[in-house]
Amino acid sequence: MVIGIDVGVKTGIAVFQNRELADLRTFTPYQAICFFQENASKITKAVIEYSKGQSYIFNKRSGMNEKVIGRLGRNIGQVDGLCELFIECLESNKIEVHKHTPLGKGSKWNADDFRHFFPAWKNRTNEHERDAVKIVFKFNHHLDDVRVSDIIK
Repeated sequence: MVIGIDVGVKTGIAVFQNRELADLRTFTPYQAICFFQENASKITKAVIEYSKGQSYIFNKRSGMNEKVIGRLGRNIGQVDGLCELFIECLESNKIEVHKHTPLGKGSKWNADDFRHFFPAWKNRTNEHERDAVKIVFKFNHHLDDVRVSDIIK
């Protein structure tokens, strides 16, 4: 099982089994940790959106007022802390973790974009779950038995 993780107060987790999207969930951080621990023997790889790998995004020159910048800074700091906690939990359970920046993942998918790539998925999705799918899908981590040369042509 390969999982994608969109870290936040509402953490999106995408579960791929046998290269197919099997489940999508939204958890609190505590629920996510419990999920990792309960499924540690099944998870072979985790792909996490790693905000710390990206340089700063906002500054005074961006035109935002200081209060907005301060609030965003606190939110980003919280996500950074959760990333580190999740990575520590996964690695302590001997799960391979791949980190990718939010910018590297690209723009968000809306529901229609998601349905284009996953037409068989009939359940509703939210932005956190779609981001969790995209972080795995974008970097082809669900294609374990495919050679990189087959992906990049």
